[in-house]
Amino acid sequence: MGTVYQTQGDLDKALEYYQMSLEIDEPLGHKEGMACQYGNMGVVYKTQGELDKAFEYYQKSLEVNESLGSKEGMARQYGNMGNVYQIQGELDKALEYYQKSLEVYEPLGSKEGMARQYGNMGNVYLEKGELDKALEYYQKSLEINESFGSKEGMANQYANMGILSELQDDLNQAKAHWEKALALFEQVGAQPQIEQVSIWLAELENTKE
Repeated sequence: MGTVYQTQGDLDKALEYYQMSLEIDEPLGHKEGMACQYGNMGVVYKTQGELDKAFEYYQKSLEVNESLGSKEGMARQYGNMGNVYQIQGELDKALEYYQKSLEVYEPLGSKEGMARQYGNMGNVYLEKGELDKALEYYQKSLEINESFGSKEGMANQYANMGILSELQDDLNQAKAHWEKALALFEQVGAQPQIEQVSIWLAELENTKE
């Protein structure tokens, strides 16, 4: 139920249900459930902008996942914690946690997880102004997404590479990347992303005029 309310944007109600689930799981020692609910609550707090609280719950989820030996769960929470650091502008810390996540995902062969963290690291390098490094990580993410046919993952990286090209004043390359991103987002029906990339392309045309 919590997930349903979260999807609908009723975050307070989502938290209430996650807390209720937690109160059932904790006395019974259901660690898998606890790890899941702590992580879910962290996501809700992050969405609400309560970053310290989000980090606290991601940390709780990480600790339970560690006690379970759940590598996938640990990798997910390292990534979430990196995301909080990135939003807070602590970019080196964000990179450290994305790298931790990547190092857990790699031996698992989790292509989706690896692609996500390479993309995240690319975004951090972009924020740091290290554009060559950002491109390197976007390309790594793109290659992995291509290897398992993730159209949305590919589209996200083409969109990122378009932003990077625009920063480098290579408007033709930016347009080419965004057109690829748009076509892929349209194939998967990702409406918010379709609208965003369409705006970027329209603004690019106005700039070129």
